[in-house]
Amino acid sequence: MTDHREPTDLPAAETRGSGSSPTSRDTDGASRTGIGRWRLPLAIVVLGTLVVALTALLLPGRYDATSVVGLRAASEGGNQADIAASADSLKQVAQQEAVASGAPGHVESIGRSIPVSRDAKATANLDPDSTTIRIVAQGVSARESSALANALADDAVKRIGRDGTARAVVLERAEPTYAEKKPNRLLVAGAGEAAVLAAAALAGAARGRP
Repeated sequence: MTDHREPTDLPAAETRGSGSSPTSRDTDGASRTGIGRWRLPLAIVVLGTLVVALTALLLPGRYDATSVVGLRAASEGGNQADIAASADSLKQVAQQEAVASGAPGHVESIGRSIPVSRDAKATANLDPDSTTIRIVAQGVSARESSALANALADDAVKRIGRDGTARAVVLERAEPTYAEKKPNRLLVAGAGEAAVLAAAALAGAARGRP
């Protein structure tokens, strides 16, 4: 007898074929290609993170400590004109003292007398529209930075007192407890470089995606 079965009635093995469809193979290949593109940027991110972590462990941080010196007129009496002239004179003296206190050679000299490490540094700046000098010392420890800031402040008070045109007093002394820890600049640079490399790699992978 003749077999009159419709094509839809044939066994599944006769209609499906022996292998997967071309579309399925293409999808699997694209998935593998996509995963491969992300391997490099992910590896860069992991490597950059490890570099930054190791840098943080090997390089010490820096500590900022601040001392504040205030200038006053040598005599408080006088008329308004004298007071105004005295205020202008005080600002000039304060500005000159800020420059002198923050001079690298002077900071190094004071640092040797304490003593502190060669890496210790300091800056001195005049607060805007005032006769207040803010001395910020930076060292490898809170104690070192505080000692340098206070030594510079005491030296400024003595020097201004010898001049006789003004008197100065330490308004705020640096304390190790309040020293502010800052990350090492090399650490920041390393973190930034790792971030840039990771971003560049990720951007390249994104552009290469189909």
